[in-house]
Amino acid sequence: MYRVMYKDAAQYVSRRNNIYYCVRRVPLDVRQHYKSSRISFSLKTKLLNAALRTAHSVSQRPEDYWLGLRLKQIDRPTIQLVQLGTTNDTSPSIMETVVLYLSINGKEGMPSVEHSCPTKAIYRHGNLSQWIT
Repeated sequence: MYRVMYKDAAQYVSRRNNIYYCVRRVPLDVRQHYKSSRISFSLKTKLLNAALRTAHSVSQRPEDYWLGLRLKQIDRPTIQLVQLGTTNDTSPSIMETVVLYLSINGKEGMPSVEHSCPTKAIYRHGNLSQWIT
């Protein structure tokens, strides 16, 4: 896999012309996406404590981006095993299930009040009485 290059945000901080910068090495496995092996950007401060705080808060962003690049590189062979349009679904439809339920528990014709909850939406969208035997 890959190994962590730095363990503390303080290791990312360097100073040049009294301005602090965040410097990160690009991991080998994602280096092909970059022109350089290092990333450097200004933390826009002359204070060490502010630079450390800022470096700590921005240190996770490159790691998250690199994780996304790594996940894009993963081969997913299982997607080739899926065959679309070849499923034989033998489960009953919602209408058939409600009809069976009412034929066992409901009264003839319209369902009783105690059995109206499962059919409330179906009555709105279609005539259930034609399915009841």
